[in-house]
Amino acid sequence: MADQTVLLTDKAIARLPLAATAQYKVHDTELKGFLVLVGKRRKSFMAQGDFWRGGIREFSVRKKLGDFGDLATRATRLKSFSERSRKE
Repeated sequence: MADQTVLLTDKAIARLPLAATAQYKVHDTELKGFLVLVGKRRKSFMAQGDFWRGGIREFSVRKKLGDFGDLATRATRLKSFSERSRKE
């Protein structure tokens, strides 16, 4: 399945099917760098940040924030925002 972009809510994430073969990412429309990585067994919240130098992206970093079901989407979005703020 191709990567998607939707407003990530608990209800929207619950409706996402688990990956049949390869993992896929679902990005949030509200907060840049906040996404859910959907695998065969679980859905994980992730924060992603890009590092730029001279107008060229040097590299990207992704950090797992937790699994869907263990954390609420709203709380994880705040955690993602604070992670991104700390890196900038």
